Amino acid sequence: MKKIYALLSLLVVVLTTQAQNFTQLWKKTVANNDFTWLNTGTGNNNATSLAYNPATDKLLVSIRNDRVFIINPATGAEEGTLNTTGVGTEGFKYNKIRVTSDGVIYAISLATGAGNCKIYRWANQNATPTLCAEFAVTERCGDAFGLSGTGNNTVIYASGAGTTSNAFNIYILNTVNGTNFFLESKVTMTSAPTANQQWANRVVEPSGTGVNGDIWIKGGGFNARRISVGPNNSGTRTGTVVETIEDGVGNGQASLGYGGMKYMEMDGRKYLTFAGGNNANANSRMKCLDITTAGTPTNYGLDSISDPTIYLTNGNATGDVAYKNNGDNTFTVFSLFTNNGFMASRGSGALPVTLSHFSATLNNNRVWLQWNTATESNNQGFSIERSTNGRDFKAIAFEKSKANNGNSTQNINYEFFDAAIGKYNTLYYRIKQIDNNGKFTYSTIAVVNIRKAEFSLQAVNNPIVNNIELLLSTTTERRVSIKVVHQNGAVIHTRELTMNAGANNISLPASNFTPGVYMVVVNDGNSIQTLRLLKQ
Repeated sequence: MKKIYALLSLLVVVLTTQAQNFTQLWKKTVANNDFTWLNTGTGNNNATSLAYNPATDKLLVSIRNDRVFIINPATGAEEGTLNTTGVGTEGFKYNKIRVTSDGVIYAISLATGAGNCKIYRWANQNATPTLCAEFAVTERCGDAFGLSGTGNNTVIYASGAGTTSNAFNIYILNTVNGTNFFLESKVTMTSAPTANQQWANRVVEPSGTGVNGDIWIKGGGFNARRISVGPNNSGTRTGTVVETIEDGVGNGQASLGYGGMKYMEMDGRKYLTFAGGNNANANSRMKCLDITTAGTPTNYGLDSISDPTIYLTNGNATGDVAYKNNGDNTFTVFSLFTNNGFMASRGSGALPVTLSHFSATLNNNRVWLQWNTATESNNQGFSIERSTNGRDFKAIAFEKSKANNGNSTQNINYEFFDAAIGKYNTLYYRIKQIDNNGKFTYSTIAVVNIRKAEFSLQAVNNPIVNNIELLLSTTTERRVSIKVVHQNGAVIHTRELTMNAGANNISLPASNFTPGVYMVVVNDGNSIQTLRLLKQ
């Protein structure tokens, strides 16, 4: 019996098996009595914020009205506290803390009603704090706090659990010297269609730099939303919702109960991570979404600090998140769960490329290579390599990434035809994916048995109209199978028939086919011939 040439099955190539999981590094909890200061006044909701200092590689954890603790990010061990000499006597100091990329620390005091809101600044982790801003507010402010930029380009954002005239405000502060800040404007938004909702009562998180950049907001009991910021009109700006994260626990969703949220960009990807809140799910579980493609968030990973059935109530729906870029294509998420504790979780970072399939087939005396990517991040492209012995490979072509700047979360199809197959009986192929950093990953190896076809296949009509008209020619009678396959892999039509010696006209029904690309695959048990057809 002649050797049967089989169409190579699709090969799923997962480049990193743990790509979208977190590994918990450590956790410090109230239940385990890890720190007395974490346990003091259990249920008082005072463990409200944390931030990572990249200049010192330290984690800062704020116990409002008490101290800001310095934590070793690798172990979770306590290493000291910030100097708080000179901080005022107002209530709810250090309600939220944030750190710039060059190590300047800011903390906001919560103003529980109309009056003045204060922000303190530490020039570095060993510095004495100074009052860098005091500005008038018309409602509660200081529950939400964010910043962008460094030095003279630092911008501070503040909001809270209050509304004025059925609208909530986001205060934007600017600086000319990097030390003292003034109220540049306030973003006023009405929660439509239901008025008087505090959409930003827990988080204001800039996703860009400068006073005109977009802002992610989150409220306890409300969706995460990205808003665009309008121009400054006499000290007031208008915010417009441009993206909303759906409520839920499914793919690309985040529970309304979350009160902590942080935005991050790394290696061409964008992330939102949620932690802490007013229910067992939110206040025991961290969830990270990949939001690189606007409007199409996907789950990145989860981690839990405790069993949701034993969590301690967090009536204020507070929590916080911080990131550390580890510099090796991974990142660490620090999550705070008010009244329960905080933890560190290591994520694998962005995959350069997720190759969802790779196949090689003999097609009219050429080898047809096809591959598909589900995601791409900083992808330069693909080197196509061939071998005659399965060991020694040589590059024969390069296909540049089709993704915008090498980044995509959509399926992208690639193909290459190798006509220089020569006299070899067997050829081996692999794809070498190369990212912009020079790192690379190989696909699995596809094996193609080269055999001159003993019949020929031609399309009489292409594009397809009502029927697929084929011309099959053979020197001897032979039995063949015919398949029509949609571009998504679905087999639309099958037929088996006996070809007579000479020319054979075959007609296949196609009037009900939807527009798209179809493959006709004819197999006589020894070789395969394919045609690519278009239905308009």
